Amino acid sequence: MPAGRNAVVLLAACFVAGWSRPLCAQQFADVPLEHFAFRFIEALADSGITGGCGAGNFCPDEPVTRAQMAVFLERGMNGSDYSPPPASGSLFVDVGAGDFAADFIEALYADGITGGCGSGSYCPNAAVTRAQMAVFLLRAIYGRHFVPAAATGVFGDVPPGSFADRFIERLAADGITSGCGGGDFCPGDPVTRAQMAVFLVRAFDLPIPPPPADNVNITDPTLILAENMEVGVGGDLDLVWSDEFEGPQLDPERWFFETGDGSQYGIPGWGNNELQWYEPNSAQLRNGLLVITAREESRNGFAYTSARINTRDRFAFRYGRIEARIRLPGGQGLWPAFWLLPQDNVYGTWAASGEIDIMEAINLGVNGANSVTGTLHYGAQWPGNVFSGSEYLVPTSATAEFHEYALEWDATEMRWYVDDVLYAVQNSWYTTGAPFPAPFDQYFYVLFNVAVGGNYPGAPNAGTVFPVTLEVDYVRVYSGTR
Repeated sequence: MPAGRNAVVLLAACFVAGWSRPLCAQQFADVPLEHFAFRFIEALADSGITGGCGAGNFCPDEPVTRAQMAVFLERGMNGSDYSPPPASGSLFVDVGAGDFAADFIEALYADGITGGCGSGSYCPNAAVTRAQMAVFLLRAIYGRHFVPAAATGVFGDVPPGSFADRFIERLAADGITSGCGGGDFCPGDPVTRAQMAVFLVRAFDLPIPPPPADNVNITDPTLILAENMEVGVGGDLDLVWSDEFEGPQLDPERWFFETGDGSQYGIPGWGNNELQWYEPNSAQLRNGLLVITAREESRNGFAYTSARINTRDRFAFRYGRIEARIRLPGGQGLWPAFWLLPQDNVYGTWAASGEIDIMEAINLGVNGANSVTGTLHYGAQWPGNVFSGSEYLVPTSATAEFHEYALEWDATEMRWYVDDVLYAVQNSWYTTGAPFPAPFDQYFYVLFNVAVGGNYPGAPNAGTVFPVTLEVDYVRVYSGTR
């Protein structure tokens, strides 16, 4: 392919005043944007208190050990660069001088925050309970001699007189925690690393990155119509439009965010009996990727949420080449798509004015499925519509790896590619509204979505794991050279 197809993108848009790190940079692979503690975990890492659990992960669901807690608390109190005096190895029988966190453990003892777990031991590998965390945190904040007011029975499972009752109620009064739900505190439960992040950030008042902005449609977008030259097979190309997804959020000048089930267009279930409710914020930018997340969650009578975004009234083109590098979601009942619809229904409603499916897939990974399809819809208005297309077996995993899906569109021929491998050609179509090459002689806009269920893939089943994501590295439109 020609030079110049890798755009140089400035990352300045990723930065927010008062926050030193680009918001579009997710630090840990196992803490996605939608994780309940995402912002707290990012804040904890940015403060230098922890770098995660290794290999680019944070291990949010793992319990915090007493040794790890010593490190977190001492760094929280003294700063991320704090180095305690070398450990003697004689303070606790189970903490040698060369053991992990030995110097932090002995510093924690010297600060009066803990006296160990009894019998001269510290129990460095034991999980910290929520009750113990309350004691540790408040002594770290207020000092070794701090004694909270008498407990009154705020939590149903922490009656007055139980271990750490005063500390637990003061922790809640300080706004560090509201319990574990249902009026309880769950004092004996181990603290996970994600929960610990929330506690520490609130206790030490660490700066929290702002939440991602909502996707909000604008009412006065500017429509760009690209009249492209046709593309010869293997010919030179000129880039005319692209989105590299490098900013902090999607640009409403470029993208329209759908909401609902299609009823606003007179096609409930989007005309396919689909099971999802589209929400604008189910599409986000993360680490230079467009990420569309489908979740199993109730919304307005639907059991699933997802996103569908498009460039209608913002960008449409005729002829040329369009491509996107995508990693697809897998599972029964999942239907990701990268496709085109007409900016104006010149020849009538669907499908008389056409539809171009650059790539769609269903039920990837089910019984080894790894195929995508490229399809044209045309003919008459529904129900007199017809379609024609081809299937391609992607050589390597479509769900674990990124692949480039592309269409070359000339006036009288269309060609479909996966990773620059030509797998389908069509040069025969029609519409009842005009002679060939209609309907594919008009301007079309770009869509990405993940549908759940519907006539084509069928419903999800017990083996479908949510949430799932469609990830797009870039989308680019080219003209042939003039």
